[in-house]
Formats: sequence, C-alpha cells, structure tokens
Amino acid sequence: VTEANWVRLAAAITKHGQARHLKTLQASGHAIGNSSAKALGAAIHESSKSAPWLLVAIGDNEMGVNGGIEDFVHGLSPGDNLQLAALDLSFKGLSSSSLCSILHLASIGQFLETLNLSRNPGCMKDLDKDDSNTKIFPFVEELDLSANELASNQAKFLLERLSSSQSCRILNLSNNPIGQTPFDVISGCPSCVCELNLSGCEIGDHCLLSLAANSGNTNAIQSLDISNNLLTVASMETFAKWLASDSCSSLSTLNLSNNPLTKNGVEVLIQNGIVPRGAARRLHTLDLGETQCGAEGALMAIEKSKVVSLRLFKNSLGSEGFVGLAPALVGGHSSLESLDLAANGAEVGAVVTLLRGLITVTEIKSKLKCVVVGGNQGGEELEDLVKEINKVRPGMDIARDKGQNR
Repeated sequence: VTEANWVRLAAAITKHGQARHLKTLQASGHAIGNSSAKALGAAIHESSKSAPWLLVAIGDNEMGVNGGIEDFVHGLSPGDNLQLAALDLSFKGLSSSSLCSILHLASIGQFLETLNLSRNPGCMKDLDKDDSNTKIFPFVEELDLSANELASNQAKFLLERLSSSQSCRILNLSNNPIGQTPFDVISGCPSCVCELNLSGCEIGDHCLLSLAANSGNTNAIQSLDISNNLLTVASMETFAKWLASDSCSSLSTLNLSNNPLTKNGVEVLIQNGIVPRGAARRLHTLDLGETQCGAEGALMAIEKSKVVSLRLFKNSLGSEGFVGLAPALVGGHSSLESLDLAANGAEVGAVVTLLRGLITVTEIKSKLKCVVVGGNQGGEELEDLVKEINKVRPGMDIARDKGQNR
C-alpha cells in the first residue's frame, strides 16, 4: 500500500461518511507514514459520528517505533465521541510513549470494547511507574496483552488499576513472564473478569500457594487457561480447595494442559477439587492434555469428573492404557459428550478394544457424541468397527487418521 493510496482511502472515508459500507478496516502488516496515519485516524473519527466502526487494524511492526502510533491515535481522539468497537494494534513495535497515547485514547473512548496490544515486547516496562492513580482501560471489555514481556510487578499494577474500572470481562495475559517471582495472579484478578488466559506465564507452584486464602475476587471467572506452565502435584491440593470453594462457583472451562501434574496431581485435582463441585457446579470443559496423568489419572478423569468435554491428548497412554480405559466406555458415557484421546501412541488393536464397547447397548443413557483417536494407529480393523458403531449409534463421530498408521 503506497502513501498515496492511504491518503485516498482517508479522503474516501471522510467524503462518504454515513453512506459508506465499510465497517471494518484490516490492513495489519502494511507500512503507513506518520502523516497518512494521522489523516486516516481523523477520517475514522469523523466518519464514526454517523456510522460506527466495528474493527480497525492497521500498520506494520515499526509503526510504534517511528511515532506512527502517536499520530494515528492523535487523529482518532480529538474528543470522546469516537465510535470504534475494536482496535487491533498487535505486533506494532509499541514503545512506552505510544502506549501512553493508547491509554489516553482508551480513557476517553467509551465505545471501545476490544483492544489488542499483544506482541509488543517492552511496551509496558514503565507501566508500574505511573503514580497518577488514574484508571486504565476503563471502558475496554476484552483486553489482549499477551507476549509483551509483562513482569509480575507490572502485572500486579495492571490488575489493581483494572479492578478500579470494573469493565474488563476477557483478559489475555498469556506468554508473559508473570510467574518468575511469586505472585498469585488468579487471586489478584479483577472481580469483573469472566475469562482469564495465563497460558505460558512461567507460573509455578509458588504462585498458587495463597490462592485458596485470597480468592474473594474470582467468583466471576467462567474460563481459566493456565496451560503451558510449571504446575505440579505440589500445588494441586491448594488449587483443588479453590476449585471446590464458593469462590470458584462460576468456573465452566479449565485448561491445565502441558503442566507436569503426573498421575498424583490429576487424582488430587479430580478427587478434591472437581468431584466436590457436584452436579450443580460441574465443569463443562476440562483439558488435561500433556499432563503426564498416565492411564490411572485418565481413568479417574473419565469416571469421576462428570464434565461434558474432556481432553486427554498426548499423555503417552499407549496400548495398555487404552485397554485399561475400555470398561469405562462400555455403552457410552452418562455425562461426556466429547472425549479426546489423540496422540497417545496406542496400536490399532488397543484402539479397537477401547471403542468396541460403544456397540454394546446398556442402561446408560449415553451422551457421548465424539471420541477423538487421531494420532494413534489406525487401519482396516478400525474402519470396520466405526461402521458398526455408526449402525448402533447414528451420528457418533470417531475422529481418526483415515488410511494412516501411527
């Protein structure tokens, strides 16, 4: 996109105003000069008075380095009547100064509901040095700050400021080194947050030790992703107490995948955290993929978690593990609708043994609709069984690698 094209676009947006059909502008990755950025921002602001914008995403990864972000935001924010619902400034090379411009825009942009500032390493390095006590992102409901090198002190400052605004519903802090020093980020979460993503934040057991005692703000959380971290059996007792408490009554989706919980950790989680929730507060989705849970941990999850969707991907269950799980699926399952057992290294005979029980009709009112066995060995024997299953249970999906042996 040339500078002349940017200028023409800004002029066209200004000219057509309310009559324009354009509601979204997605031009990330394209370089834009500072003057063009300012003109485009002004055009978007002026035209939004008569026809709101749904999403704007522009600029390349150097836009925040050369002052382009400041100029664009300056054009967007001469007043507080900008009607822009979502702004994507991911991977723009944001600096501390460009972040200040964005914070100002977010403070007056009462229509701005979604803001993506992800993949801008270092842009928040001075965030905790602000002593003005002003609210940040006071109107933003969905905030993505992933992969910004956000340290624990900056994250703590951010959560404290967000708590004062009580607007954020979806908060993505994934892939930031928040857990390098002890900080219970879950308890520190604003009470308004319903969806919290802490995947890949180097969170270890030390970060959860105070969770149960300081969990008053967590009752709104419906979805929690703490996958790809360093949690072990050592923190599962504390975590399980929080899961079973009234402070966690709204939780529906929990992702603990790629944490080395082992069999013991998963058993503590299920027995002391998930089972006590009962039917009224049962989880809908539980991801225990790559947790080293073993066949015993997997069996307990299948038999006792009572979840609707269970993921046990890549836990090295092997053929012996599949055979051990087979009795739990005879006649289907009373609560599970989806079971993911992909990439567990089972041979085709064991996969067939596992699934053969689905042909059996029992007193169980089975809700099982999908079993994923891809990434395990397949073959003609499995294909023949799937045909039999479909006759007994029409619509049952056995997701597999057709024609491949793994």
